Formats: sequence, C-alpha cells, structure tokens
Amino acid sequence: MSNQKSGLYRLCMGLYVTYGLCGVMQFSPMAILVATVVLTLAIIAAHIGHTKAKGTLYESHFQWLVRTFWIGGGVYLPVMSVMAAIVIVSEFDTTAVKAAAEAGEESVAVLTELLLRENRSVISMVYFSLFFPFTIWWLYRCISGARRLIKGDEVPDPERWI
Repeated sequence: MSNQKSGLYRLCMGLYVTYGLCGVMQFSPMAILVATVVLTLAIIAAHIGHTKAKGTLYESHFQWLVRTFWIGGGVYLPVMSVMAAIVIVSEFDTTAVKAAAEAGEESVAVLTELLLRENRSVISMVYFSLFFPFTIWWLYRCISGARRLIKGDEVPDPERWI
C-alpha cells in the first residue's frame, strides 16, 4: 500500500490540517471555543497515532504533532497569557469606569463593557503582538511537517522546538 493510501498517512495529514486551522481560529472569539474542543480531540488522536506508528516514518510526524501541542499549549500560551494580563492591566485606562461608578452605575456588566470599549486598542495591540508570533511558529510546524509528510520524509529531530 502506498504512503498516500495509508491510514496513518491520512490521520497524520488530517492532524496537520486540523492543527493549522485551529491555530488560525484563535483570532475569532467564537471560533476559539470550537478550536479548543477540536484541538483536544486532535491531541488524543495524535497520541493514539504515535503509538500505532512505532517503527514507521509516521512516528516522527506524530511526535512532532504531539510536541507542537504541548510546547504551544503547555508552555507558550500560558506564559503569553500571563504576560498579556500583566501588560493589559497595567495599561488599562479606568477613568471612564471610575466616572460611571461615581455617577451611580452599579451594573458590573455595564462597567465591564465600558472598560473593554475604552481599552480596545490596548487589548488588541497586546493580543496581536504576543499571540501572532505564536501563530507563525505553530503554522510553521504544521506546514513544514505536512511538506515532509507529502514527500515521504521523516521529521528530522522531532524533539526540537523549531
């Protein structure tokens, strides 16, 4: 059976495509929820595929996919999220919220909406400056792995971060 017809090949390529789409979906507030669920299922499939691929060229691809998930989701995103929260909170302009609260506004929803509206540019700048590089890294790993898979090559040194 050719590599192109192999179930492991199809699973591996499907995971590269799924990972890539999920990486792009993080920029949509509604799609990120779907991406989180899909990516959770994808990492389970990658672990199962890695087990079934022992001794084949696909083993390195599944290892690459598993490490992409854990490096990105377990290291990079938490660190960037904390950094983003620190920068955003330190740069927030709370003048309008304080004025509304002093004028008698008690609704947390209204005050939160005012805070977000007044600081949209700060939030956007921080979000894109921290998470855009992550997305480039994530997509690089997906595309480079998929290209090697199409060529029928293993991923050289799947333990590396880049």
